[in-house]
Amino acid sequence: MSETINSYFNQLVNKLKTIYSDNESESIAFMVVEHVLNYSKFRYSENRSQPFPKTKKGKWKTLEIRLLNSEPIQYIIGEADFFGLKFKVNNNVLIPRQETEELVQLILSENNSEKIKLLDIGTGSGCIPVSLKKKRNNWDIYATDISNNVLKIATENATENNAEITFLQDDICNSVAFNSDNKFDVIVSNPPYIPIMEIDKMHRNVKDFEPHLALFSPDDNPLIFYQHIAEFSQIHLNKNGTLYVEIHEKFANEVSRLFKNKELKNINIINDINEKARIVKANY
Repeated sequence: MSETINSYFNQLVNKLKTIYSDNESESIAFMVVEHVLNYSKFRYSENRSQPFPKTKKGKWKTLEIRLLNSEPIQYIIGEADFFGLKFKVNNNVLIPRQETEELVQLILSENNSEKIKLLDIGTGSGCIPVSLKKKRNNWDIYATDISNNVLKIATENATENNAEITFLQDDICNSVAFNSDNKFDVIVSNPPYIPIMEIDKMHRNVKDFEPHLALFSPDDNPLIFYQHIAEFSQIHLNKNGTLYVEIHEKFANEVSRLFKNKELKNINIINDINEKARIVKANY
């Protein structure tokens, strides 16, 4: 076979197409090029006809084997892009999604005050609070997660991105991190919302590698986290403050009704870029 950089790239793309879409396959292959060869897309285009470096073949092959086993490229290289920033990730935290970037953008577009106190519940990699802090440096931002291992990663990401966030370990189903005097202007959460019964419909790269604790809710009570978030907001959201949550598209109306029953108002369902119901927001 031809041993050019371009031939390695094209062969990897073709192999990845057995798992991913054409666009995803090419995007992943470019990430491998960047990681293994330290080439930008521009540098790749300039050097694609050059012989593939012999010293890099072993590393490339190792990544290829892991990718073809459906392991996400972000876990393999240890980082993910989100909102123009780099975040460390491992299989303790979800890989940040484009839909969650839309949640961050919505919060930024609707909250222009110089001083805002904000809480992110179930922060994972810390992508939401860190991205917000980078755009609104004067905001006072808090973030919680049930897992200490997760909080270590989130703290690293805040440090690496020079974002001052207060991280606290807490279980939203039995919250003890804040007393009733702790109030927030904005509360945001991307909680587990996929019923366990849907696990067999999911791609291997998600169900076999990403943390189930952050993905799945109980089949008999899939809205349990939204219930506790709403009850928490009743106590800790300032009057006229706003709650933003990411949702499973099929539960949009159920989450809205739940919030209404918890005396939240001005409830809106917002679609994502793919026209799927993705965010519910409400005021207290």
